[in-house]
Parts: sequence; C-alpha cells; structure tokens
Amino acid sequence: LYDQALASFDHAIEIEPTLPDIRNNRGGCLVAAGRIDDGIAEIKKSMELDPTFPWTHSHISFVYRMKGDHATSVEERARAFELLDRADQATRMRESFAKSGWTGYLREIVSQDWGRLGTSQTRRASLLTELGDKEKAIASLIEAAAKGDYWLFSIKYDPAFDPLRTDPRFQALLNKFNPPQ
Repeated sequence: LYDQALASFDHAIEIEPTLPDIRNNRGGCLVAAGRIDDGIAEIKKSMELDPTFPWTHSHISFVYRMKGDHATSVEERARAFELLDRADQATRMRESFAKSGWTGYLREIVSQDWGRLGTSQTRRASLLTELGDKEKAIASLIEAAAKGDYWLFSIKYDPAFDPLRTDPRFQALLNKFNPPQ
C-alpha cells in the first residue's frame, strides 16, 4: 500500500516538482511506512522549495518528536507558529521547553489554541499520552474517530501511543479503522 502511494507521489512530483505540499506529504508517507530518516529528508526537500510553508515545519516537528529529538521538535513547531504570525505562542513554546523541559513544552502545546495549524484530536491524544493522561488521550481518540480526523492513521506507528496499545479501547480503534500497515 505504501509503495503505491509513494509511486503516486513520485508521479505528482514529475508533473509539478515545485509544490512543497507534495514532498511534505510524500515525507509523511515514508514516515508512516517506517522510513523515518527518508521521511525527514523528503520533508526537508519540501522546506527547500518553500521555507515559509508552515505546515512543513509543523509536520517535521511531529517526526522529530517521534525520533526523540525534542529540541529540534520544539524549534520546528515554534517556527511554524512564527510563519503564521503567532510569535507570542512560538516564544511561549521555547520558554516552556527551556524552563520545564519536554513535559513543560507538552503542557504548553496542549493548552494552546492551535488555530490554523489545526486541532487534530489524534495529535492532541498523542501529547496527552506522553503526559501520562491516558483517559483524556482515549477520549480524544474517540472524538477523533467520530470526526474522521485525518491523522487517525498515525495511531498505527506513532510511538507516543505505545502506553495505550494494550488498552481494549485503543485496540477497538485500531480494529475499527484498520489503518494501513
């Protein structure tokens, strides 16, 4: 399935090689396929095409978080907010990370209005899981499923959800939506 999607992205790049969103999404597909470093390289190609495209910075922030590179994750997320003229939130993110580490940063992100960067309940659930709030995380995932959240497929591979994998409610979501492997 991922090979087919990647072939489609390759074809799209042949047709329109200058659109950063195509490479950004191709990078996401590589990450979902377990090829995280290849995904980062592809997302960086998207950044080269348009360094001011905020969703690329937001996306790579998520990928760096998956790799455990918290400092780079924070910086990329803050950069995305700056590109959306929300420098105050970017400053709060950096300050919360500097003062309270990764946990403080996660708390800041969960409390923020994400605005144009979206309010994905799946992404929120991953942050809540990392903070150890499994009940709120499950509730967010159930809401994500009810709303058809685009990022729901990430529950299959996002390591933040590892603490929930044995929960029957999480298993039911995996089975119900059968994300691609």
